Amino acid sequence: MRYHWQLSGGQFERIPAKMVTRKSRWKVGILMVCLTMTSPALALAPGINELQLGIQAYGANKNAAALTHFTKALTTRPDDPFVLLGRAETLLNLNRPKEALVDLNKALNVARYKGGVHSRLGLCYLELRQPALAEKELETSIKLNELDMLRWANWLDYLNLASAKQSLHKFREAASAKAMGTKLRLQQSARDTREALDMPGALSLADKAVAVQPDNTYSHYLRGLIRLNASTTSEAIEDFNSIIKKQPNDPLPYYFRADAFLDSGRLEEAIKDYSKIISLAPSVVAIVDIAETGRCKSGGRAYDESAVTLADIYYLRASAYRTLGKLGPARADLTSCLKLAPDDLDAKILNVDFLTAEGKKKEALEELERLVKGNPKDIHCLQMAATAFSKLGQTEKALNMANNLVKSSMGETNALLCRAKIYETQGKWQESIKDYTAAINNEDFDQDALEGRANAYIHIGDWKSALNDCNAAIKKADGNKPELLKLKAKIMQNLAPKGTGK
Repeated sequence: MRYHWQLSGGQFERIPAKMVTRKSRWKVGILMVCLTMTSPALALAPGINELQLGIQAYGANKNAAALTHFTKALTTRPDDPFVLLGRAETLLNLNRPKEALVDLNKALNVARYKGGVHSRLGLCYLELRQPALAEKELETSIKLNELDMLRWANWLDYLNLASAKQSLHKFREAASAKAMGTKLRLQQSARDTREALDMPGALSLADKAVAVQPDNTYSHYLRGLIRLNASTTSEAIEDFNSIIKKQPNDPLPYYFRADAFLDSGRLEEAIKDYSKIISLAPSVVAIVDIAETGRCKSGGRAYDESAVTLADIYYLRASAYRTLGKLGPARADLTSCLKLAPDDLDAKILNVDFLTAEGKKKEALEELERLVKGNPKDIHCLQMAATAFSKLGQTEKALNMANNLVKSSMGETNALLCRAKIYETQGKWQESIKDYTAAINNEDFDQDALEGRANAYIHIGDWKSALNDCNAAIKKADGNKPELLKLKAKIMQNLAPKGTGK
């Protein structure tokens, strides 16, 4: 028996449609690819759109369409290992292993990390009934132990190796390989449990998978993602550190580690990781489906993000610089982002914020009006625009927009948080608390709502309620938010008995 990765539990599986909401605030890295060029170039690589369409078609089990898109992508990216692997996967699904073999051999010559290519060559040779060659390729894949561009879980390698050895009458070795594959199936169980949004259960299974093979790269990658989901970012960083040590020129672990650094408030370290990615000059950093990482946060791009490119990395680094108050490098990165992706709506909204910070209020308002006029039905755009109008002093206009958003979305969390922040600018703390409370009552709330309500309680002098919310936010963030710890210290100082010196 040969083991393919299919839509349920394979490389291209997708979260069920019912989970495609902000309730899916989990970092789900579906497909990862690290394609490198010789130097950074401020233009997205040709063929990326066809590559994305190929991935989407494959994910929808539309193999014929996927094959068409991958083939078109190869006309402009003939030496792209990811496109070659994607088409080979599709050809295997179409029971065309001889053609897949051609693409895989080409990929073997151009891929930096070759483990996944050997893995699929092994499967291909099994399909072609050449068990000796399959055995060789699968053993090579297992020995390399690399996180490959399609992020395959190598428990399948062991099961396929068992099939090859069985055909070669190496029965004891076959039994041993099958036993290891069965043990490492914990990887898949952890993935499935995570997709059910059971983070404690998923983390327990991932820990067990790591215990089976402590040096297994994929197990650390998977556990790192789950730890990010569970907000245990310091431990997630350890998992990504182990991958970086093994694959130092792979942009992918730097991307996720940077996300963990951001979640921990360690912006300078996140900036270093983004700078490393830019220095590697990947045309594509990662390909994901529904991913609550990087730019896919807060509901906007999480619905349709397909490829994480250099434009996204420049955007993320610009945002980090902006948070640190470093407007010069932030502006330079945003300019690079917009050169790469001139229609990027998030970047245009961020540009409004930059214009505001640079004292160019008139230009900021004009740009904002253009964006709202050009995107009248884009809820994500309108949420960002409402916040921007508020910062520009257009509070009544901002509040009208936020009211419409809350009404039209029937109390969606992001809309409530947006309006709560606008109420804060107007000093309407009770109204702000009501919106934060409504957001907290939704299933998908995070520590931002608790932190916001804690600050609102402080402004009305309810320090005990503020402390309760602050403690809950710290617990939800697993204690990894320095600003929450500072907020708690402020609250404790005000609750301390006067005259004690504390």
